[in-house]
Amino acid sequence: MASLLAGAAVLFASCKKEPMMTVTSNFPIEYTAQGGSDRIITFISNQDWVATTNQDWVRLSPVSGTASSEQQTISVTCDPNQSYDKRTAWVAIEAEGIKRIVYISQMSVPVLQPKQAVYEISADSQQFELEVQSTLDYSVQVDGSWLSRIETKAMSDSKVVFNVNANLSGTERTASIVIQADKSLADIERIVTVKQAPEKPGVPVMVDLGLSVKWANINLGAAKCSDAGDFFAWGEVEPKKEFTEENYRFYSGDPDSPTKYFVYNHNGGTGDGIKDLLPEDDAAVQILGDGWCMPTAEQLYELFSLSREHVTIDGMPGLKLYGRKNPENWIFLPAPRGFDDTEGDNPLACYWGRTGYDVAPFAWMLTVSPKKNTLGIGETRRCFGYTIRPVRE
Repeated sequence: MASLLAGAAVLFASCKKEPMMTVTSNFPIEYTAQGGSDRIITFISNQDWVATTNQDWVRLSPVSGTASSEQQTISVTCDPNQSYDKRTAWVAIEAEGIKRIVYISQMSVPVLQPKQAVYEISADSQQFELEVQSTLDYSVQVDGSWLSRIETKAMSDSKVVFNVNANLSGTERTASIVIQADKSLADIERIVTVKQAPEKPGVPVMVDLGLSVKWANINLGAAKCSDAGDFFAWGEVEPKKEFTEENYRFYSGDPDSPTKYFVYNHNGGTGDGIKDLLPEDDAAVQILGDGWCMPTAEQLYELFSLSREHVTIDGMPGLKLYGRKNPENWIFLPAPRGFDDTEGDNPLACYWGRTGYDVAPFAWMLTVSPKKNTLGIGETRRCFGYTIRPVRE
């Protein structure tokens, strides 16, 4: 009898079905932010089963069933997603010793919103940042040649950066930035208006020439780019009209031994060893402030790398220098007849740098010769009166 019962148990075990479950629907399941109840999970299970989910914004019907060789379904309902974040969930279908997982993802609320609809910026060359809050991929197009995109593609929650040319037109100008959501995700478009102020008389505009510093569009003390502006002795912070050794600020009684900025002289004398003007003796720093200063000798040399042409503006001859990467950014260096700055009938303008020459009493200067279309650099006596073109980091 015992052997008969044992044989029956073996026979029963061999006839019991091997647990099997196959999910036949496509997954993962994806929902828009609106949610819905139009998705189903289809599967076949030869065992009784139970379905669960890990998120309360997902609801299932039915949540259990019996074994069947036929295809079975579970309806999935997803609540609307009112947040700005994409969210995920899973559905687990479990039978005896078997577990199948179906993943669900839901898009966030479609958001594409610039921080501001209108931006007003100064006339300076600059980088302009447009802040965009977005849950979508988007593209950016610009209507305005003076505003150019630095990056080629923007993603969600980002800043879009633009290069802005200096506005030397004398009038306000406007550009439009069109922000367009990926049409496969949402049909959303936003337009941002950028207004750039014009240059103001006597207020320098920063011009980006692609060099180590930005250059002012006007001389120190000038109202517009064609004006000569004020004339200064090197290291003096107030303009004047008469320039002599005796009325020079750092005159010591010996023209070759100034009271300041004295490394050595031809006679073997030595001084304080200071070569570059300190801020308190830099006319651009003292008059303009706000980061403006006189250029170093190295910064004057950088101008030589720019393309240039002899032009006349408002009757003033000079050289027009064009930006290395963007010729729409330019400066005009006027060449007025001034103090010790003529070569016959060829105006020769001189511009001070802030770098002193090793040998006192000289300092570095830039020369501008329009008719020859040339720039030069050399040293001259500090008591002479020349113009200044400020720079800014």
